[in-house]
Amino acid sequence: MNRLIRHAAWVSALSATLGAAASGHAATLSTDAQKAVRAATFEVVLHKQEIDPLNYEKPLPLDLIPYQIRSDKYWSIGTAFAVAPDTYVSAAHVLLATVGSQYGTPGLRDSAGHVYLIDRVLKVSVHQDFAVFTLAGAPPAVPLPVSGTHTIDDTVFAVGNALGEGVVVRDGVLTSETPEDQDGRWKWLRFSAAASPGNSGGPLLDAAGHVIGIVLAKSPNENLNYALPIPMAMDAPQQASLDLRYSARLPYARQSQVVTAKEQLALPKPFADFSREYLELQRKIAQRDRAQVEAALASQLFPHGRSGKLLATVYSAPVPTFVQQDSEDIWDDVAPDKVETQELPGRGLIAVGGSLGVQVFRLRRPQQTNDATFYKDPGAFMDLLLKGMKLPRIVGNEAIRITSLGHAPQLRTFEDKQGRRWQISTWPLGYTDSYVVCYALPTPEGYVGMAGLAPSPELAVMDTYLSELTENLYVSYSGTLSQWTAFLSHPELRPRSFDKFAVTFDDAQVGVRSARVTLQVPRDLAGFSAASELTVDMTYILENGKLSWDIGALYLYKDLDEHTYAGLRRQAKPTDETAHEQLDTWEQMRTHGPGFNRLAGHDSDFKNYWIHDSLSAPAAGNPGLDPAAAVLYDVYYSTTANSYPQDLEEAERRLIHGTHILER
Repeated sequence: MNRLIRHAAWVSALSATLGAAASGHAATLSTDAQKAVRAATFEVVLHKQEIDPLNYEKPLPLDLIPYQIRSDKYWSIGTAFAVAPDTYVSAAHVLLATVGSQYGTPGLRDSAGHVYLIDRVLKVSVHQDFAVFTLAGAPPAVPLPVSGTHTIDDTVFAVGNALGEGVVVRDGVLTSETPEDQDGRWKWLRFSAAASPGNSGGPLLDAAGHVIGIVLAKSPNENLNYALPIPMAMDAPQQASLDLRYSARLPYARQSQVVTAKEQLALPKPFADFSREYLELQRKIAQRDRAQVEAALASQLFPHGRSGKLLATVYSAPVPTFVQQDSEDIWDDVAPDKVETQELPGRGLIAVGGSLGVQVFRLRRPQQTNDATFYKDPGAFMDLLLKGMKLPRIVGNEAIRITSLGHAPQLRTFEDKQGRRWQISTWPLGYTDSYVVCYALPTPEGYVGMAGLAPSPELAVMDTYLSELTENLYVSYSGTLSQWTAFLSHPELRPRSFDKFAVTFDDAQVGVRSARVTLQVPRDLAGFSAASELTVDMTYILENGKLSWDIGALYLYKDLDEHTYAGLRRQAKPTDETAHEQLDTWEQMRTHGPGFNRLAGHDSDFKNYWIHDSLSAPAAGNPGLDPAAAVLYDVYYSTTANSYPQDLEEAERRLIHGTHILER
């Protein structure tokens, strides 16, 4: 995922998290200078959430959290310092980490414990990584003097809220000046004074106690830290700006594009207004980057480029998969990693796996769940999903499983390009200032979908990312016959591909009808009932240059055990670029060759029996199979019951008699 504007590009390369650095110097500031520095340096804090709406598998062992952290009403996230009686400076990445926070407006805490909220944002530079702002209701500060002069090997002092445990002063030397990575537009100050997590945004002082820089980051490969020369913040115009160059890509495509983000927001503004506009700018840039990459790769993206294999294949995807490019630029369906399945009471089931940085899932609801309420209660749905998704809260050295996220405060719907109606729910995780974002797609049996975890400032970017993924998500639909009839009666739930799809059953037969095929299966063929399971595999179909997402295969199972079933699978004529296996299958189907000759088969253990035949739309004088057809169907019957060949042949004859192909 393109994590845009989180902070300057060099920060992600060098790590915004500051680690310890050793110093061989023992220089000190005078007592008066240290008092002045401490009085003008503040912690950047956020007020902790007071009420936790989550439920856990057991009481949280909060006494495992260090006393200072668990007893503090605030999260300490960085450092700031005064440069005028009513003006303060910090690192941009510290301020931007609070944009959209569930904890509200950030503030500064002085040495006496008083907290003053940020009032107006005056200046922000994402690429230079500084922020300038005022406070609400704070008494005038005695600012630190600033200096634009410095000399290599001079003694310097890094001041900051090291490890969130209060302001400390540590010494070192100014070692060098390093050009910024993108274009060498300025030079970072490099210094050896120790810096720790929490130091970000603090002042870098010279021996006289003058500010020469803003402490920002630590090199991951050596004990040298980075600071921005203070004149760059003091002399900057009153605006929010970013000027970044980075590589952007679509999550499912192999190629990337170099893009630039050069934007400005007018300042000063109240923090709430700045926060809202900045989040909208994140979304705007993410969408613009996507459009730029899509335009550049238009001739390669599915269904263009090397798409023949995917267009000639119908995949089964009980757990959602994604259409992606492989290392040879071939478009294919890629299954998720490490799929784990959890059974629920009442024949319910949850399967969860990982793909493209998100969790994908399938939820088959317990049989006693009421259809009328199931799709309208995202909280109850998520409670079921958590039984398989296993979301833990880390407390000390323990991982405590979350059993309920409670009511979903944000719920909306979204229709993707395939006409599928998604239900989007967002749950806050207050203890970590993040959100669970869930895109759930109703199915007859329950839901399939995907979920991602996003820090609060990146919620809009995660939402955009998941909406992009919907376009390449591949999924099958399953449910009992009674669930199918209920599901298809709700247009707000079903995808548009099912508008002409119907499932019926009576005492004599089960009927399935689509725009491409109709199927009438005698109920006594395998003892089918209202509790029998129907699975529909979908496929991409390219007709006259237009791509559609439609029904590719039908499986009618006797029951959930799936031991006996009738099947119907679509096979489009492969192009020459498709794999030999597909071309061979097509030729065998077209000629009623091996495997499609209506002869019974079985496995080596005589535990599975089957019979296949190929069928097309009828042609004049050829009611069975038209060798010139561009679409064929594999019609088959399979069972684990001991069967004689003539029994299978009779079942296949009856199945074919009730099958009518409508497309050519």
